[in-house]
Amino acid sequence: MVNDGFSTDFRHCPVCNTRFKGRKDKRYCSEDCRAAYNRSQRKAAEAPLNHVLSVIRKNRGILKKLWKGKATMVSRERLMALDFDPAVFSSTHVTSRRETYYFSGDYGFLPKTREKSEVALIVQRESHATGQDPWTMIN
Repeated sequence: MVNDGFSTDFRHCPVCNTRFKGRKDKRYCSEDCRAAYNRSQRKAAEAPLNHVLSVIRKNRGILKKLWKGKATMVSRERLMALDFDPAVFSSTHVTSRRETYYFSGDYGFLPKTREKSEVALIVQRESHATGQDPWTMIN
C-alpha cells in the first residue's frame, strides 16, 4: 500500500463536529472552520488585554467628565462612587518634585492628601505624544 498522505479514516471537525476525510494532518472540515477556530483562540488570548483597555477607557471618561477645563480637585470618594479603578492606568508621569501622575490616555490624576482626606488632582495632558524616543529620556 502506498502512503500518499491521505487517510481513509473519518475524523470529526473540532469546530462543527462534521465528519470528514482528507490528508492525515487535516484538522478541520473546511477553511471556514479553521478560521473560526483561530479567531476563537485569538479572542481568548486577547481577553485580558481587552478588559484592561475597557477599564482604561472607562477611567478616562470619568476623568474627562470631572475635569473642568483646568486642574480640578475631587475627593477619592467621588471618584470611587463613579466606579473609577485607580489601579488601572495607561501611563505615569513623575515630576521634578517626585509627584507621580497616573494617566488613562490623555487625562490623569495625582493622588494627594488634603486636610486629612484623600483627594485627586485631575489634569489633562497637553500632548499625549512627546515626540521623543523614551530611551533618550532615561537619566
